[in-house]
Amino acid sequence: MKIEYASSLPRTLPVKARVYALAAPRASARQLQLLADGLGQRGAAAEVCSSAVAVGTQVGRWSIAMYKASGALRAMHMDRYGLDDARPFDLSDRQAQRAANKCVAALDLLPKAQAKIVAVTHLRQGGGGPKDGARADVRVLDAGVVYGRTIDELPVIGPGGMAMVNVASDGQVVGANRIWRGLGRSVANVKLRPADWAIDNFEVAVAKVRGDIKVLTSCPACLQGLSRYG
Repeated sequence: MKIEYASSLPRTLPVKARVYALAAPRASARQLQLLADGLGQRGAAAEVCSSAVAVGTQVGRWSIAMYKASGALRAMHMDRYGLDDARPFDLSDRQAQRAANKCVAALDLLPKAQAKIVAVTHLRQGGGGPKDGARADVRVLDAGVVYGRTIDELPVIGPGGMAMVNVASDGQVVGANRIWRGLGRSVANVKLRPADWAIDNFEVAVAKVRGDIKVLTSCPACLQGLSRYG
């Protein structure tokens, strides 16, 4: 088994990092109304449904849910999210980013000091014939503008610190997802292990893997593995 490193690995890390308490999540009918207002549904009457897991509503053609344990958010336009509008997708990444940034500001979705765009992905749809295997053209349905976060100069990786805004071909926002735990007060400082320790332990962990391994990238980061349910 061979390990190939495609890029040079960091050999130095910050000496220490701060540990924060998590802010109490906000998932309430009031928060749902604020989100609906930001989506252009100001003043629209809506029935709120609540369970032990989440609180949600449908207002206009939007479905909005917030999860009580984490404060995670999911909003989608029921007529457009993930659906083919039969239009060519000519929207550039820059245009999608501008539309997503306007949505983030209107919904007060993310803290500006921590959030930054880390990628623009595209939801695609394709098909094929059952007999001859002929493939239909692959079509782009929307652009997913992905936001990551940085805390005290350490990037956060994992599902607990990401958000995405979905933008359709006409530049309209059709969906948003956020799993982003708010920070409370700083409660401690911890020492970080050196980079060599991480590299040595990685190589021990994969020693029994069959076949070769190629490491494409690496960086010091904080792993936030919380789901929308906790």
